[in-house]
Amino acid sequence: MVFATNALFAGVNKTTAADMTAANIRTFKTCAYYLPLAGIVASLVVFLLAVKIDENMHDHIVEQLEERFASEETDKQ
Repeated sequence: MVFATNALFAGVNKTTAADMTAANIRTFKTCAYYLPLAGIVASLVVFLLAVKIDENMHDHIVEQLEERFASEETDKQ
């Protein structure tokens, strides 16, 4: 689906490689490679800025998981 969308934006619909212009190839590369790369980098930056796991956060997560697993065990019995 993504490839087909990129191909349509680049004007690759029902053409051969010989029919593609430099602008079509540039558009295709932008949609297929550079936009996803920008999204990945942006996601990494948001993750690095938003997620802070220190000792206290780790202890809190472990407590929540232990409580959840304990409640699941009692539900099964």
